[in-house]
Amino acid sequence: MNSRAKGYGPMPAKSDGEVVLSVERLESGYGEFVAFRDVSLIVKQGELVSVIGPNGAGKTTLLKSIVGIVKPFNGRILFNGDDITGAKTRDAARAGIAFVPAGTGIFPDMTVHENVEAGGYVLNDRRVVEERIESVLDLFPRLRERSRNKASTLSGGERQMLLLGRALILDPILILMDEPSLGLDPKTQTTLYSSIVNLNEQGKSILLVEQNVERALRVSARCYIMDAGKIVHEGTPAQLSNMKDVKEAYLGVASGPGDR
Repeated sequence: MNSRAKGYGPMPAKSDGEVVLSVERLESGYGEFVAFRDVSLIVKQGELVSVIGPNGAGKTTLLKSIVGIVKPFNGRILFNGDDITGAKTRDAARAGIAFVPAGTGIFPDMTVHENVEAGGYVLNDRRVVEERIESVLDLFPRLRERSRNKASTLSGGERQMLLLGRALILDPILILMDEPSLGLDPKTQTTLYSSIVNLNEQGKSILLVEQNVERALRVSARCYIMDAGKIVHEGTPAQLSNMKDVKEAYLGVASGPGDR
């Protein structure tokens, strides 16, 4: 198993990599409700960057705004230098952005194979789709074992693997992941995170939203802490872990008298 997935240190932050995603002073929400405002962040080529924070901070809405499910009110989203602010989800997928929602979005009455295949909806080359399905099933042997079963029969962990596998059919440049550990037991979380880390080490850029702060800090190059609709801290896991207010508010650690 990959050492990063087990907790032996994140990938180092990339100081000279090209910026794949740049979110600039973004404001977004639903109707008249503003979920977050003035949010800025970047993801560089090959980085795994996490956004952590409490429920209701606006983290999921941020991912949905990047991928086009929610239309931003203000600000800009640049992907590989192109302005994709407000682009349709299909166009974002064609550009190379995949979104993996939090345990939802499978087609329960379709087989596992059919669900994975559905991820290639914007691809026109059938041969490419079949090759990528095989790659996904190689990555997740459990899905291969159950490829002819209906998706409704899968466990929570298997469903999350299915959602990630379906996203990989597009061979994305950037993967947006929303709460991959949600509702999973620790053993299944570790298995899933091992796959996420392997993808990152193969060069995939990943923006990860996660409430499991400890798990996110183990694997991320850099982290942003989002609270009450804004970014309140950013830095490497080591930097954030050494900040007294961060430890007390977000890491569940009470600072001792020697902490500064």
